[in-house]
Amino acid sequence: MNADRGRFLRANEVIRETGLSRTTIYRREREGNFPRRVRLSANAMGWWSADIDQWKEERRSLAVH
Repeated sequence: MNADRGRFLRANEVIRETGLSRTTIYRREREGNFPRRVRLSANAMGWWSADIDQWKEERRSLAVH
């Protein structure tokens, strides 16, 4: 695993971290407005925790301005 990207988060963890619904996450990902999932195995996908943290920080900076 790439240590500087953190760990993989599964969908339920991303929902909890972002406050977004599963449908909204997948829609924003398709639109290019959310980090892309990574294939973990034939039947599993996940997101790098660092990518989700960066996305949250970008949202935070948008809210301040």
